[in-house]
Amino acid sequence: MQLETRPNYDCYVNYFWPKSEWLEENCLIGDLDYLGPEADKNVNDPLMQNIPAYNCVSRTYEGFNNVNQDLNYGVNQQVFSKRPADVQERVKNYVTDKWSLLEYVYAYYVHRSTGSGFYAGKDWHGYHHSIVSHFGLYETVEEMAELMKTWKAADRKMFSTIGNQNPTPIKGLNLPEHITTFGLELMKELTGWLEENLAKDNGAPLDQKELTDRLNQKNIDRGVRRWNFPYAQMIADIATYHPEYVDPNSSLYCGNNARQAIEQMFRRPKGMSEHVYHDLALANLTERLGTNAVAHEDTLCIYVRFLNNLDRSGRGLTNASGYYMMNKDDTPMHPDIWRPEAYQKKVNNSSHSIMDFLS
Repeated sequence: MQLETRPNYDCYVNYFWPKSEWLEENCLIGDLDYLGPEADKNVNDPLMQNIPAYNCVSRTYEGFNNVNQDLNYGVNQQVFSKRPADVQERVKNYVTDKWSLLEYVYAYYVHRSTGSGFYAGKDWHGYHHSIVSHFGLYETVEEMAELMKTWKAADRKMFSTIGNQNPTPIKGLNLPEHITTFGLELMKELTGWLEENLAKDNGAPLDQKELTDRLNQKNIDRGVRRWNFPYAQMIADIATYHPEYVDPNSSLYCGNNARQAIEQMFRRPKGMSEHVYHDLALANLTERLGTNAVAHEDTLCIYVRFLNNLDRSGRGLTNASGYYMMNKDDTPMHPDIWRPEAYQKKVNNSSHSIMDFLS
C-alpha cells in the first residue's frame, strides 16, 4: 500500500536529503569547506551549511553515533582526524579488541540511556558528558559499571539533557544505579538471546521491534515504564554493527521527532495503526532514497528540526528550502517566517491562490 504524500515529502526527498548527502560526502567525510564555493553551489542553504546537525544521511556518521564508531573502528575510520583532540588520544588507548559481544551491547545500552552525547550544533556533539567514550579503556562490563559508580560519587556529569529526556529508573534507584544493576543484568540476558539465536540451525537475525518489545516487557515486569526510544536505538546499534544478530533491514520503533517528521510527509489512512503507518513511511523512503529504515529514522529526527529552523548558535539562521512545518491541511504553521515560493508549485494547478493557503 502506498501512502499519500504531503508537500514536506518533496522537501525531504528532493531538497533536504540530497543536500545532506552532499555535505556528508564532501565536507563531513571529505575536506571541502562547508562555506566554500562548491558547497555554495551544491547546497546554498545557510542553516545546513552552518549547523553541523544537518550534514549527513548515514546513521554511522551522525554525531550521536560518534562514540559507537570509535568503539567499533578506533583509529581506523575516515573521519578520525576530525575528532576532538582529547577524544583522539583516548581512542588510541582503547582495548576494545578484547571485548566480547556483551561489552558492545552494554556500551550501546548505556550510550542511548545517557543521551548519546547529544548536543547538536556544537563541536563536541556526540561526546557531551559521555561516559561511554571512556568505556573503550576497560575490558569488562563490570569495570564499566564501576566507572559509572565512580563518576556518580564524584558528581561528574554523564547524562546529556540537550535534546534528550532521560528514562525512568526502578523506584528507589537513581539512573546510574538502575543502569549498573537491573540494566547490566538485562543486557547480559539480551546477549544470551542473541547468541542463542545465532547458534540455532537457521540462525536468522532477529527483528528489531521484537527485541525492543522483549526488553520493554522486562521493564513492565519490574514496574518500570517502557524505555522505547533508548531500547529501539541500542537495538538499532546492534543491527548496524552486528547484523548477524539483528536484522538491519527490519523496521524499528520511531522516536518522537521521527514520528513528527513522518506526519509532516505522509497522510495516515483512517483506521491504519500507527506502527503500520510508520513502517510504510520508512519503507517508502528506503525504496526512494536507499539506505534503510534505521538510517531514515535518524535523518527524520534531524529533518523535523530543519523544518523548525532549529539553530542553537543564536544566529537565527533559517533554511532556504521554501518549506516549513505544516498544519494538517498543508498550510504553514508559521506563515510570518515561512517562504512560500517553493510551495507555489503545489498550487499552480489549483483554483486557489497562494494567499488562500496562507490565510
